[in-house]
Amino acid sequence: MKEAVSKTERALKQIREELHKGQKDLKAISNALDKGDFSKFGQIVNDNRFAGALKSLGVESLLNEIRNKYSKHMTGLRMEFDAQFISLCNSMGLQDIKGNSMKDFHIRGILRLRINFQKNVAEIRTFVKSYKIRSLDPSVISEELKREFNRLFNRPFDPKDFLVNLFKAYQRMKTDSMRPILLREVHKFLWTAKQKDEFFDTSDPKKLLSYPLDEFSVDLGRLLESEVQTLDNKYSCKLSLGSGGINIYQRNGEFNAYKYIEFVRRENHA
Repeated sequence: MKEAVSKTERALKQIREELHKGQKDLKAISNALDKGDFSKFGQIVNDNRFAGALKSLGVESLLNEIRNKYSKHMTGLRMEFDAQFISLCNSMGLQDIKGNSMKDFHIRGILRLRINFQKNVAEIRTFVKSYKIRSLDPSVISEELKREFNRLFNRPFDPKDFLVNLFKAYQRMKTDSMRPILLREVHKFLWTAKQKDEFFDTSDPKKLLSYPLDEFSVDLGRLLESEVQTLDNKYSCKLSLGSGGINIYQRNGEFNAYKYIEFVRRENHA
């Protein structure tokens, strides 16, 4: 008899503990809802502790109802954000933007944007770098995306000049036993060639000229798109695919990984 009473006491104690947890989380949910903090709301609603408390109290149906309401709200929020964001991007000349906030947005494959509504964060990234924006304001995010787009695609570019610089780098680096050269090594050479004497004299990082790998990738893509492949000296540029190469994107977002570069003389070039 005493054992049965003790067992009942333990069960009631567990119910009280679960009830306390559920009430504490429910209060936090209510406060988050009053403040419009759906990030905090979602964190608690989807937390295993809150779910476990309601399940142990036999009110799992209420948990499902809250989660369904939250899911519908987030879907509406995403749809509203997507419509405003894409409209702003188009008005700023970002016509190539694809995707949505459920997965991610992307421009010509190389430039991507991921939206995290629960954490109130947007992340802009390429295969070289990424940074986060503590805002879900479509106007703020579209401005940042435009800035990155300009960095990648609106730099001055002349395909013939770029091809000449590639050839100079290739000539300096090639040997009799190594004629195809790694593109990554050519990029390092071009980056070094961009630096002014004052940087090497002082090693002042403020004097350092940037030329990240994603910009080099875009320049290679623009060179291929221009179809300028041969120099006046009849040397033609040949890029070769390879694992671990540099991704070079087309306008539709598709890409190939190019690893090597070689210049071959075309004696019969017209």
